[in-house]
Amino acid sequence: MMKEKIGQDFRIEIKSLSFGGMGLGHLNGQVIFISHTAPGDTVRTKIVSQESDYLIGTLEEIITPSPLRVRPACPYFGNCGGCQWQHLLYENQLQQKAFLVQEAFTRIGHLKDFEIYPCIPSLSPFYYRHRMQFNINHKDKRPHIGLYERKTHNLVDIQECPIAHPLINKVLKGLWKWLDKTDDKHLHGVDVTCDVDGEKAILVLRYMKGEMAEKKKDFSLLQGICPEITGALIRIEAYRKATSDTIADPSLDLIYDDVQYKIGPETFIQVNLQGNKLLISKVLEAIPPRTEKILELHCGMGNFSIPLSRLAQSLFGIESNPEPYRYALMNAHHNGRPNCHFIKKSDVRGLKQMIKSGLYFSVLVMDPPRSGCRDILDYIPNLKAQKIIYVSCNPSTLARDVSFLVKDLNYRIEHVQPIDMFPHTYHVECVAVLSSR
Repeated sequence: MMKEKIGQDFRIEIKSLSFGGMGLGHLNGQVIFISHTAPGDTVRTKIVSQESDYLIGTLEEIITPSPLRVRPACPYFGNCGGCQWQHLLYENQLQQKAFLVQEAFTRIGHLKDFEIYPCIPSLSPFYYRHRMQFNINHKDKRPHIGLYERKTHNLVDIQECPIAHPLINKVLKGLWKWLDKTDDKHLHGVDVTCDVDGEKAILVLRYMKGEMAEKKKDFSLLQGICPEITGALIRIEAYRKATSDTIADPSLDLIYDDVQYKIGPETFIQVNLQGNKLLISKVLEAIPPRTEKILELHCGMGNFSIPLSRLAQSLFGIESNPEPYRYALMNAHHNGRPNCHFIKKSDVRGLKQMIKSGLYFSVLVMDPPRSGCRDILDYIPNLKAQKIIYVSCNPSTLARDVSFLVKDLNYRIEHVQPIDMFPHTYHVECVAVLSSR
């Protein structure tokens, strides 16, 4: 491909979808990625970027549409970067996600002869997100609230998001009214989290500067507009003197059957709370009966820990972040689980403590961030775990880490279960179950 062809138009047939959500085709033997396309599309594209082994094109025209296409439900789709696949039939989204997981295990992990189950659909393809992060600026001397365009900081004003829970959309409308009244140009971000039933919401309000007393007064005005907001964390991120404080009740109760969690405004939770209940059940299904000890890494506020503790004599959870660690202790106490033991350390330091204490574990549960957990895998043989349950939202790092577990540590894959926690995006959650040979 010659550089002088940058900016020229080409006719491309889209063959499949990539993990980044873009359509994949070929031009003169090179892979080309084009956003907002579908397998089976024939499109006219303009080359905008050439990397060492692939091209990036823009969608200029759909010459022949794929039969997999549907009309997007969101008027902002194509500009807003929150969704990538609203133009695809939902059934095909599920197939594509299972394919992307299979492809990652084959291409990155070089693994074969294991079972990937069909992707479990979300109970609600729309209005499923119980947590959203909105960005704010004040260009043109007026407030703008919304989400960024893909891979830019260009803000798209959003009045309603069809993947956000109805209460979050109500809070969003309240934010628009509130900003018109307060005229505070220092607010640059708002995180909104609502409970399972959509009755209460808590916020994180991020300011570039200002006085805390003024921000708290403004928050009271926001509660008057939207009384479902029960509390907030206010953070003023002024250079060299960042401050934060809470106001009203900045916590939520999440109730799943007979398990009750309490979370704070910055506690990590799955954005799809209905899907989270299913995710927990798939982890529990993999636990063998009469389990003695379970170790959970990245345990957070106890999302898996509390229900897991009912299947074991003792559960140990490792968490480095102070806020979720505090909520994990609280949740274990509120649910009457004295066999839960939480350690506030990094994974590496926590594992070293476990090993030094001579503790062995029947089951190891891991739910790391998107970067995976390659840095702790070398310690796993010392734990003598017969079963490993690896929960991941990134098929690439999951495939990399599972490959090490299989090839270097002699585990075998029992199965991999994709779960669609993020409809209309390319993201997919997976539960990989491995056992020692």
